[in-house]
Amino acid sequence: MTYVPEKEYEINPQTIALVAKQEDGGQVFTEVMETDEHFFIPKCPRDIIDRSCPILQAASKGVSPVQNN
Repeated sequence: MTYVPEKEYEINPQTIALVAKQEDGGQVFTEVMETDEHFFIPKCPRDIIDRSCPILQAASKGVSPVQNN
């Protein structure tokens, strides 16, 4: 297992999956699977998705990502 502390990960075309995991102590982290890499980040998958996809973040909060004038 490769643990990458404090990596600011952004979803990209090589991203295959983000899988939530929980340590025995209760900390949630993300297993990142890419086409050529596999590593762990100490953030929950939702934080990574929200940072990588602001349109999805707005939609999940019930806010329209498109503003009509």
